[in-house]
Amino acid sequence: MEDTLLGLGLELVEIQLGSKSKKRFVRLTIDKKDGVSVEDCSMANKVVGKLLEREGFPRGGYVLEVMSPGIFRILETRKDFSKSVGKKVKLKLKEPFEGERTITGMLREASERQLTIEVGERNIQFDYDFIEEAKLNPDLPW
Repeated sequence: MEDTLLGLGLELVEIQLGSKSKKRFVRLTIDKKDGVSVEDCSMANKVVGKLLEREGFPRGGYVLEVMSPGIFRILETRKDFSKSVGKKVKLKLKEPFEGERTITGMLREASERQLTIEVGERNIQFDYDFIEEAKLNPDLPW
C-alpha cells in the first residue's frame, strides 16, 4: 500500500483499523510536500480501495477513510520533525521548563537526538525524550 501511494506522490503517515458503532473502518492519513487536497484523498481512496478489494483485506464490510494530517499535524517521528524545520510548532513537555510545560516557537533544527526551537530571541534545545507531544502551530490569517 505504501509503495502504491508513493507512486501517486503521496506519503502514508498512519493506518488505523477499528470499529465504531458496529461499523469497521480502515483510516489512512496521507501527506505530500505541498499539502494534501481533496482530490488527493479521493484518488488515494479509489486506488487503495481497489487494492484492498483485490487482496481481500479486511474481510467483510468496512468503510475506507482517507484524510490529511491537517494544519495542526502531530509530529511523532524524526522524519516529521525534519520536514517541519522552519515551521511554527507547539511542544507539550513532560516536565516544566522555566516554569512552563507548553512552549511555542519556530522549529530551527531537528537532529537525531534533539530539536532546537526559537522562542523570542532564544534558541532552546530539547531532547525528544523530554517532549510529551509536538504539533504544528501555524499562524492563521483570521
